[in-house]
Amino acid sequence: MRIAVYAIMKDEPHEFVRRWVASAKDADALYITDTGSTNGCQDIAASLGVHVTEHEVSPWRFDEARNYSLSVVPKEID
Repeated sequence: MRIAVYAIMKDEPHEFVRRWVASAKDADALYITDTGSTNGCQDIAASLGVHVTEHEVSPWRFDEARNYSLSVVPKEID
């Protein structure tokens, strides 16, 4: 069984990104969909080994952002 943790983000404080990665470190893979950050938090996540994709959602819809983020996780992950 392979486990992944996924999330969405936009302009998160860098420390929040580091804490999220640390909290999920036991997963087999980490995925974040960045929805339009301008503060470099996506670079921090990538440097910590997170698979980062970018997908701007406009107008904002939480469900669209979450659904897109889940669609990025490979199907073979449980």
